[in-house]
Amino acid sequence: MQQAADCLADYPDSALTLLATLPDKIKEEPEDIRMYYHLLTVKAKDKCYIRHTSDSLINAVVAYYEKEGDNERLMEAYYYQGSVYRDMGDVPRAIKAFQQAIDAGEESRNLTLLGQTYGQMGTLFAYQDLYDESLDAKRKALHYYTSQMAERKIPSTLCEMARIYDAKEENDSAVSYYKQAYGLALKLKNYKQAEYILSELGCLYQSMGKKEMAKPILLSLSQPPEDKANALLYLGMIYREENRLDSAEYYLKQAWRWGDIDKRYEAARMLSYLEVDKKNYLSASVYACQALAMHDTIGAISQTEAVKKIQSLYDYQHTEQENSLLLLKNKTYMLEVISLILLLVVLLFVGCYILYRLKVTKQEAVEQERSQRLLKEYQYLRSVAYLEENNKKLSELQLLLEKAEQENDTLNKQLLLAQKESLELAGKQQLLANTNRGFLEKAFKSSDIYLHFHKVGNEGLKITENDWKELHTAIDNTYPNFTDRLYSLYPNLSQRELYICYLIKVSMPNKSMAGLLNLTPSAVTQARKRLYKKIYGEEGNGELLDKMILDL
Repeated sequence: MQQAADCLADYPDSALTLLATLPDKIKEEPEDIRMYYHLLTVKAKDKCYIRHTSDSLINAVVAYYEKEGDNERLMEAYYYQGSVYRDMGDVPRAIKAFQQAIDAGEESRNLTLLGQTYGQMGTLFAYQDLYDESLDAKRKALHYYTSQMAERKIPSTLCEMARIYDAKEENDSAVSYYKQAYGLALKLKNYKQAEYILSELGCLYQSMGKKEMAKPILLSLSQPPEDKANALLYLGMIYREENRLDSAEYYLKQAWRWGDIDKRYEAARMLSYLEVDKKNYLSASVYACQALAMHDTIGAISQTEAVKKIQSLYDYQHTEQENSLLLLKNKTYMLEVISLILLLVVLLFVGCYILYRLKVTKQEAVEQERSQRLLKEYQYLRSVAYLEENNKKLSELQLLLEKAEQENDTLNKQLLLAQKESLELAGKQQLLANTNRGFLEKAFKSSDIYLHFHKVGNEGLKITENDWKELHTAIDNTYPNFTDRLYSLYPNLSQRELYICYLIKVSMPNKSMAGLLNLTPSAVTQARKRLYKKIYGEEGNGELLDKMILDL
């Protein structure tokens, strides 16, 4: 394979012979080796001018390199895919493949291949009578050949551009490009190519009516007759115009013998005119009939070519439509899959969020229940009922102590004494705390902030933010951790609800409370009722909330 790759550019037939020895061995090789082998095979056949008849092999190569992302090989694969479609007469697909080769080779250093790709596109555009597009592609090919110093490819490109200008009937440009091509071919010592270019230039001069320039060029050609049928035809025309009928007949018959069907048609037509000039009407009619028959054949061929163009365009559009539908179907399927995945993700997220909220709600409920229980226990410890129950327990312990003393039960007596001391201490502490709280409450109710709020509430004045902050501090100093305990009972307490609790704590009447909060008395009543339900989770009224706040 390496030997074949090395000699492919200059000796493609040798490369093809080498590659032909490998098919059985290649089957056992990895995919990358097999695909490179297939690419070399298509390339060698193309360079040997073996007409491609199937696209299955090159399509597999293109698909492989598209998957692998090897842009250098992919560009080459696209180029030969275009060559295959060109040989199969599928011009739209060939142009598309060549364009893909250009796109894949945007950053390639293989400028010669890029030049060849543009050159092929230019030829196909010319085949479709798209002469401006063809010239643009040929100019780009010329640019890449010049950049890569690929001089031997430049004369043929200049010659092709001259033909396009000839087709556009821009004769001056055509002559200029033929002359450039001829001069460069001579410089490169490619004399055979120079002869072909000179032949075309001579024919162009004749078609322009410049026989004095055309004749010496066409007579100077040393090509074999089979290679210069067009030059022979034009020499016949020149000699007929000069009324040198024998010379004209000689060259026209040579063109008839060696030319393709188009040249033979023109030769037969000119020979019929020539026989009329010589008054040989029978021979003239024979040539005229031959010309007519060939004209019909050319017409049929042209019609077939036109049908092939239309058919290839239809097939291309039909295939592209099918590909578009398949692509749309795949996109729709992918969108459905993505939508389903997103739906599952959303459902999973919603499910997790619901579980999280249930867990948080449960934890909040447990914490709130614990806070309420602790609050009740705390309130009970500071209540008169607790002191009464404590005194009752002390009386019972005293009776048990007397009984133990009578029974001389020393151990039980010590235990009962310890319990009695503990109860007496707790009672004294609670009594002291209640007394202390009484002093604090008395001091609080005679404080400036307390009196200020009652004055403002009675006179309908406004409370400032600083007033609220000062009240907050005073309440927490009088009733330690009052605000924190409120939040422990209901963490989502709003600022307005907090202010309601403060005003309840300072024994503010409902009407004054409404004035301070810019609410109606009924709105304050409803707010107290709702707050009680938020804290205890059960229906209640404002009076129950007031009792809880005052006891806190």
